[in-house]
Amino acid sequence: MADLKIKNKNNQIQIISHLGKGESINQAEYDLLQSKPLKCVMKPTAVKNKKISYLTSNGISLKGYFINGVSTLDFFTAYAQVVEAVKFVEANKLNITSLICDADYVFINVNTKELHMIYQPVVKPVSASPNIVFFFYSLISAAKPLTANDTREFEAFSSYIQSLSSVTPASLEKYIMQRCPQVYKKVHRQKTGQGENLSGTDYYYRDTRPESNPFEREYTNDRQSFSETVDALNMGDTEETALLIDPNETTMLDMGGSSYPHMIRLNTYDQIEINKPVFRVGKERSYVDYFVSNNNAVSRIHADIITKNGHCYIKDDNSTNGTYVNGVVIPTEQEVEICDGDEISLANEPFEFHIN
Repeated sequence: MADLKIKNKNNQIQIISHLGKGESINQAEYDLLQSKPLKCVMKPTAVKNKKISYLTSNGISLKGYFINGVSTLDFFTAYAQVVEAVKFVEANKLNITSLICDADYVFINVNTKELHMIYQPVVKPVSASPNIVFFFYSLISAAKPLTANDTREFEAFSSYIQSLSSVTPASLEKYIMQRCPQVYKKVHRQKTGQGENLSGTDYYYRDTRPESNPFEREYTNDRQSFSETVDALNMGDTEETALLIDPNETTMLDMGGSSYPHMIRLNTYDQIEINKPVFRVGKERSYVDYFVSNNNAVSRIHADIITKNGHCYIKDDNSTNGTYVNGVVIPTEQEVEICDGDEISLANEPFEFHIN
């Protein structure tokens, strides 16, 4: 097995891989990694025949990041990128055992939340690399939750994985989409081969089984599309959705010169005027004030935006896939105050809320 050495210098991390006895660089894999834009995998640089260098900036190990304490959103943002790295390896017909599945050698930028893994393009597979399924489990046990709610989320995720007969990227994506849908809005918008801010500060680039169990692939070599993943969330709620009215024909109520709060639907850039005290949003044409089109993850009657006493609130109407404010799921049937600039997600459908 290759020997990995880590060097820290000038806010950069350099990983030097000294190949082991009988190992040599796999030129075909090396050339592929050089020619393709990489996502969640570091680009290797050959140093002679027995040494490979990897470089990343402003990073710490994933193990150190998790031990310091993480929220549910940050945990799933990192976890989803590990899944993306696995999918990249599989989609390009690389050897999964050459992906370094050790949290000490997975790195994350604490500012942007961008994660990088090491793939060793070697002729002899890194046979001592941990089993990928075991690695998926180990990440949960390594994460220190920040709050009691985070503890419950991590425990629920662990129970979910233990309930599976096989652990696959598709099954992990489905769970994360259901519990923390804003994560894939961030990760799927991340540009391949470019450093992106996944931390949420810039919205538009922004929420143990035995080793004998096989890591079975239940997905095609091409990355499962976002829309297919969304369809997997549909819990029998299949009625077609569309815009209730043309936004250009919306009638504004007279508020004596004052402006209404509004939301921007970020996938379509519709501007939605909150023009009544209780404004209902969902996908059932007959019962809502704004009709969410083309998203079966949104419930028929999903949430209410409530304006009263100079304040605005959102209430989840017992939806199937939840309502989120700034990446945090809100309780059902309870009014939660929202402020100018807040990010609201109905399931995995993102909106931005503005007072005026």
